[in-house]
Amino acid sequence: MKKIKTLFIFFAVCLFPIFSANGVDTRNIEQRLSDILDPKVAAELVQKKEILKLKYGASNMNPEMLPVSALSEKMTSLLSKKKPVFLGEFISLYKKEGPNNPDVSKILRHISGLEGIEYFSNTYQEMRTLYLTSHAVKEVKTSDGLVYERIDDPLNEGFDGLEILARHIDATFGDFIYKYRYLKEGRDIGMVCVNTQKITHPDMSLISLQPDAMALSLAVYDLDDYILIHCLSTAKFPTIPFIGGRVKRAFSSRLTAVYNWFMDEYKCAEKGIEYSAKKKNNSDN
Repeated sequence: MKKIKTLFIFFAVCLFPIFSANGVDTRNIEQRLSDILDPKVAAELVQKKEILKLKYGASNMNPEMLPVSALSEKMTSLLSKKKPVFLGEFISLYKKEGPNNPDVSKILRHISGLEGIEYFSNTYQEMRTLYLTSHAVKEVKTSDGLVYERIDDPLNEGFDGLEILARHIDATFGDFIYKYRYLKEGRDIGMVCVNTQKITHPDMSLISLQPDAMALSLAVYDLDDYILIHCLSTAKFPTIPFIGGRVKRAFSSRLTAVYNWFMDEYKCAEKGIEYSAKKKNNSDN
């Protein structure tokens, strides 16, 4: 009986405090991050809140901060197995501020919300609009061939496994169709976006992106009182010497622009405010 009592006290004191009455993990955030990230990355992230890593033409072009999770495995399976020449990886830790709990799945499906978002142009050394137009589309066969007809954002569609086409008129690349895929695993949610048409960079003509050669993914991991956001951008094209710095700056600006869009929408949803990039830009002028 004494042994049983001792074991009960051990479990009550040492194990039960890990979780609160409502099942919330009460360990500090660095300990929780270390469950899914390299401990060194977890420690750095807690200190800095954001980490950006860029690679161009390196021998190892694998992501270094990808959380260990079922969602990460599902998302990785959708990305091209071909080695990219550019890889940008951004990870961020955000403490929830409430009072509302945003529906991340609806934010990621708000394709029209990308219209008007801005990025920092290294060429012009100023903030510029990334997507002049952004909306969901569907393929329609006509007597003149295939056309893309605008549709509403798929906010009421089933999320996990959803695929949707989108039209982005990009201020740099031009007018192209992209494919969005959505995934969910427990409370973790993500999206993967790839180009469906060949794209040539107007300022760097040697950069020619075949279909599926440019991908951007964004995943949100729910850590109770925090969210962990992991963004990944990859591009596959022939390695060109002496332009690595320029390529890194160009693609990383796009990566952080999409992250900033997500966070702007998330913070608006926390406060119960309707988000619009165009309204935000107008209010800043």
